[in-house]
Amino acid sequence: MYQQYNTGTAVAWPQGYRAAGMISVDVDTVTPMLWRERHSSSLSPAEVEQRLFGIRQGVPRILSMLQETNLQAVFFVPSAVAELNPQMIRDIVSEGHEIGVHGYIHETLSEISSAESQEILNRSLQTLTELSGQKPVGYRSPSWNMSSYLPGQLRQLGIRYDSSLMGYEQPYKVEELLELPVSWYLDDAPHFIYLGDGNDPHAPKDSQAVFEGWRRAVNGVKHYGGYFSITVHPWIVGRMERCRDFAEFLSWLANDPELWIQKGGDLAEYLDELRLPSTTLVETHAQILPAFK
Repeated sequence: MYQQYNTGTAVAWPQGYRAAGMISVDVDTVTPMLWRERHSSSLSPAEVEQRLFGIRQGVPRILSMLQETNLQAVFFVPSAVAELNPQMIRDIVSEGHEIGVHGYIHETLSEISSAESQEILNRSLQTLTELSGQKPVGYRSPSWNMSSYLPGQLRQLGIRYDSSLMGYEQPYKVEELLELPVSWYLDDAPHFIYLGDGNDPHAPKDSQAVFEGWRRAVNGVKHYGGYFSITVHPWIVGRMERCRDFAEFLSWLANDPELWIQKGGDLAEYLDELRLPSTTLVETHAQILPAFK
């Protein structure tokens, strides 16, 4: 039977830090829309404009906020976005930030084959390496979807960590690959995304309330000595009505002496020699309960 009860041990963070975290920026822009509407003959110009705002103004604002707080982040960029915006990649890297792999046009892994996944990874690594001058060491799956073959593909390509899953609230190993876990609560999209197409679950939430909730959540992580990943999207958090509140949150993170905020590659370097909980990915009922056939 698949092992479910596995308590693991808390990570001993360096220099007396109580918790560690990563700031991640998913520069998706229009790619989720391109994948979603790949069989359609047309796109919504209104949604295209809303998403392109992230490239036009959202990314520069986030770079400015990070510079003001002396924080560094990982920018997960679909390679199609990188191909269309090479200067953006150069600007991100020139500020000392890390570039991570995030698909080509934000493909959903459950809807593509292993061979297609391999082709996308190869193309993405080549594109991002050429444009940034650095081979990416981190990966984030589009929409945090996952497949059992992916960790092996990433390891073979020299990727050192994934940041897409939620099996622990501390770093752990998945199929021998380091996992830096994520959280839907600490992602701006569920709180603020609004397309106005009649399918939105709720109106955008108040940004002060959201970021105060994030502060409380990070304090909870500190209490347990865990790890957190902040995930934002330039077309969402970069809007004027919420970006200053986000800047105040970043300032709070930067000034907390008990928090170790690092890029994913630096975290992977530190965690490489530590003993971490490990697990395998489950895709069938019988992997959890053999009697279920």
